[in-house]
Amino acid sequence: MKRKLLFVFTLLLSFQVYSQAQGDFNPKKYKKTIKCERKTKDKEMKKGEQLSKVDRRKFKRLKYYKVDITYRVLAKMKLTPNTDFFDMVTSSGQKQKYRQYGILHFELQGKKLTLPVYQSRRLMRLPQYKTHLFMPFTDLTNGKYIYDAGRYLDLRIPPQNTSGFIIDFNKAYNPYCAYNPSYSCPIPPPANHLNMAIKAGEKKFKKH
Repeated sequence: MKRKLLFVFTLLLSFQVYSQAQGDFNPKKYKKTIKCERKTKDKEMKKGEQLSKVDRRKFKRLKYYKVDITYRVLAKMKLTPNTDFFDMVTSSGQKQKYRQYGILHFELQGKKLTLPVYQSRRLMRLPQYKTHLFMPFTDLTNGKYIYDAGRYLDLRIPPQNTSGFIIDFNKAYNPYCAYNPSYSCPIPPPANHLNMAIKAGEKKFKKH
């Protein structure tokens, strides 16, 4: 079977890439919004092509960690301009062209962490994705609680004079190949491993 390439990144799963004033943040409203987004994704999964026909008929809902606002953190970007494109290996063995845009620096649970973010050469040619940034990652939950090959977060290049990025691990999601092996999904590079357990976002998909 010809494997489908995963190039679609839904706006639903994109998280905010510009800083928000802490005074405007409402934890109760935030948690409600995340729960609504998850319900919306469940509805899309039931009628979409991410699942096989057999799995789609049995599908009820995806599994997630409880929303935890401590996994919503402020990060600063260190740009890495003029980097060359490289081949990011995918789950099917194919390769996709990406380049590193920068490195996010942030603190989570008392640990100082970094994660590189990337631009897809293919997506950069599409007007709606010119500002799209891709942040794949793995952590210590992979394999047992989380899909073995890691999860993704989507960002957008923020406006100028923006003080930082909001990284929201509650919005971390599985690549399509976690549901259906006919997809070909980028595998997070070694530099995108976090040496801690990220107990937030989407859990491993289990067939019903």
